[in-house]
Amino acid sequence: MGLNIYAFSAALIFLSSGVVAQAILTEYVDLQSPFVAQQQTALDQLERQYAGRLEVQVKHFPITNIFPNSFKAAEASECARDQGKFNEYKRVLLANQNSLGIPSLKAHAAAINGIDTLKFNECLDSSRKAQKVNSDFAEASEKGVLGVPAFEINGRIIQGTKSFNELEAIVEGVIATPSTSPKPSQVSQPSAQAQPITVACMPNSQGTEQCVSASQISVSGEYFVSGPARSPEAVARVVFYSDLQSHFAQAVDSVLNKKLKSEYGSRIELEFRHYPLEELYAFAREVAEASECALSQGKFEEFKQKVFESTGQRQDQALLEKHAQEIGLNSATFETCISSGGAKQTVDNNIMQAKADNVEGVPTVFVGENRITGAYGYDAFQDAVEGVLNGRPVPSKNFMPLNLEPKKVPAPDNPKKRHTGMDSQLADYLDYLGESSQPLDIKITLGQNGLDKTVQSIEQEGGSVRSIDQNQDIHATLPANKVDSISIIDGLYLSLDGSYQIPPSNQQGKVENQNSKAPTPTIASETEAKTLSSRSVELRFSGEKQGRLKISRDSNGIAIESGGVTATAPADSRLGFSEQGLTIEETELKALPDGVLATATEELGAMADRQIKLKKTDSGIAYQIDGTKKAKILWLIPVEYPVGATIDATNGKLISASRPWWKFLVGG
Repeated sequence: MGLNIYAFSAALIFLSSGVVAQAILTEYVDLQSPFVAQQQTALDQLERQYAGRLEVQVKHFPITNIFPNSFKAAEASECARDQGKFNEYKRVLLANQNSLGIPSLKAHAAAINGIDTLKFNECLDSSRKAQKVNSDFAEASEKGVLGVPAFEINGRIIQGTKSFNELEAIVEGVIATPSTSPKPSQVSQPSAQAQPITVACMPNSQGTEQCVSASQISVSGEYFVSGPARSPEAVARVVFYSDLQSHFAQAVDSVLNKKLKSEYGSRIELEFRHYPLEELYAFAREVAEASECALSQGKFEEFKQKVFESTGQRQDQALLEKHAQEIGLNSATFETCISSGGAKQTVDNNIMQAKADNVEGVPTVFVGENRITGAYGYDAFQDAVEGVLNGRPVPSKNFMPLNLEPKKVPAPDNPKKRHTGMDSQLADYLDYLGESSQPLDIKITLGQNGLDKTVQSIEQEGGSVRSIDQNQDIHATLPANKVDSISIIDGLYLSLDGSYQIPPSNQQGKVENQNSKAPTPTIASETEAKTLSSRSVELRFSGEKQGRLKISRDSNGIAIESGGVTATAPADSRLGFSEQGLTIEETELKALPDGVLATATEELGAMADRQIKLKKTDSGIAYQIDGTKKAKILWLIPVEYPVGATIDATNGKLISASRPWWKFLVGG
């Protein structure tokens, strides 16, 4: 009996050792890339369908010039792999691509069951996984990988995001001919099927550059947008969450109710909603309910102005009743509404809707789907309204906060030493920036210091308050060299408000200052990237067209610039974008302006007052270069004469050149 059991066990071992995947799919990733995150759903479905027949391996291809946190994230994932938690950790990073600084990488690991955080942190701090990441990158580059996501299967490189059906067809083709499937250790030669990839970069609403695949860019009016253009709306709906006692909400109320309504009239619908901050303002709910009672008598705006005029006073029942009398409300009706709680349900409903909309402070304004949080000026709301009315996202620009009049406050007594009253991350970052005035987003937690005094201090130091949340935390923007002036105020605690790449410490524990150049900000999530919009976009090429191409447009025309040389095209030219680059009138622009100028200069010599225009010809798209040359007839008489060249935009070859018939007189 024992012999039979032994034989059966041996058979099981033999059979299990013979079970191998029929195909190996290698995925090359950048863990900060939104396109890698987007690809994950199709890969999960693929692995489920081919369980036991397909082995998926993950290797790294960090594109650090676009995704600055990706290399360290790759190292961290390899530290997680050492503990058998690579897949779990990878998923966490793909779901939190806005938080990939070193502290966040460690925090993500600590949240995964089964990871020894001490071992993980030691591994990450030692950078010993950098060699593995570099090795993966070198292997991918040798095989012809140009961007992410990318896949290798059966010696073939597949570039770009793929649907499940596309991946399924690829895997089926390999499984049908398993003998050609490479072993994991084999390194194939660069694939002829590898295609160049082009990314398009433009600033987001905070002025931070973001890059997406050029294939995601489309044209909407005079704007370039990432993602398909939206349908225009006949009316822009504006929803304004406010607490009537908020100094910042009052400033925005003036912008919306006076200037915006006056400008757009019936083309906007403005809805006021209450978000009383009871933790910050005494009688916040009572004021909100009283204003609704005034609304029931058709005097909401008048009542609101009375509250604005008495900001800072105790808005108790006596003062609210005084407001009502001064604006001519029926006192008995108003008092009955207040005492019965008739407006309570309306305010409750507003608060519930605010929570559903993830409102955290005031002022918060929604213009269509676009959220604007903080005290911003007219241009922010105007552009948002124009975007809704014209069917495009909010233009990506760094809106300027309202310049609320600063009030002088006395300097605090007994100032503390430099870099106190803040967390170590912010202190390190300030050391790194030196005396730079770079604006920083700061979170300020109030202690014994009052709200008004802190706001005044922020404004006095050249900063601005973006919002104040329910926890009494102030979200402000301050020049870096003014942060210490705020941190020395008793009772405050400061920290960075957002994701920053903190520079590494040197052996002495001090932060190295690299010519006071600020670290590159992190790339925003895919959701945020889809809302990018700008009148200019920069294409960055890999492959045979390595370089950059900037396209700008307005009502007068389109400017296309490379290498400092600009060509223009008519405003109504049809532009298109793909991973191969830019198309104009459905023709790919393979020759760039600096290259065609070099071709023309070789033929005609250096030109003055030159103009380069793209035009449609019978044979396609061509550059028309017109300029003048200076010379002397018979080496005696100064003269200027016109010259020109026509160059094919698809191959950069000279089609024709023109000079005056008497060019021989000047040796031209």
